[in-house]
Amino acid sequence: MFFFKKSKITLDVFTYDQTILETSPILPAIRFYPQWMKDLPGEVPLEIFNPSSKEVHTVPKLTIKACSAVQDYFKTGFVIPLWTDVSIIVNPDGRYSYSSADSPFSIDRNWPMGGVGGFGEYANMRFTVPWHAEEKSGVKFLLRYPAWSSNTNKILINKFVDACGIIDFKDQHSLHLNTFFELPYEKIEFILKLGTPIGHIIPLTEKEVELKLHLIDENEWVKRTVNSTGAKTYTSRLPKKLLLKEKIKEGKGCPFKY
Repeated sequence: MFFFKKSKITLDVFTYDQTILETSPILPAIRFYPQWMKDLPGEVPLEIFNPSSKEVHTVPKLTIKACSAVQDYFKTGFVIPLWTDVSIIVNPDGRYSYSSADSPFSIDRNWPMGGVGGFGEYANMRFTVPWHAEEKSGVKFLLRYPAWSSNTNKILINKFVDACGIIDFKDQHSLHLNTFFELPYEKIEFILKLGTPIGHIIPLTEKEVELKLHLIDENEWVKRTVNSTGAKTYTSRLPKKLLLKEKIKEGKGCPFKY
């Protein structure tokens, strides 16, 4: 009888900041299993009225804690926690401002107002994440805003809208997180705390994915990140692999010799 070992892929993630590595590392999603779900009983009593007998029956009813889909969600992938406290002000016209306990820190607008179709009533907020990801096989990952993380923070539950996307870390390496924030009727300010889950990296593969975190110096960080997003243009960032194909089409030979 032959036994085939299940193949494994490695996701290498780098940062230059030792404090971030120590206080808010990217970890398996199960490490962020929320306390409110831990405290939830597996079942609760449910009252059902019988109209024929006019009696009320009390029967057990399973809670979300017993939902296999939700439990498997927390067993899959890796979560990016917020690496600093940050105060955010959002205005009704879409302008926003932030002040963080860390520097540098950046939240920018990836798409202009009106540049996202039906999301005109939302402000696009892209969190610049201080991690650089690499994976050799080109397997796809779903990068999204985490679900189920909080049941008490109304801002996180009601205002942030997921702006997910499918990416790989062979041809691009950033983990910057796009979100939409519902525009308020009047200016509001709120604080997101250090450790708040803000990103979920979900592998789209049946292979085992091993996460390895690395601390590198700033010079190495620049070397790894400066060319990580392909051609820099105003309207697109052409993936490096497409640039290589164009070189071959033009008869310039093997692009890897340059």
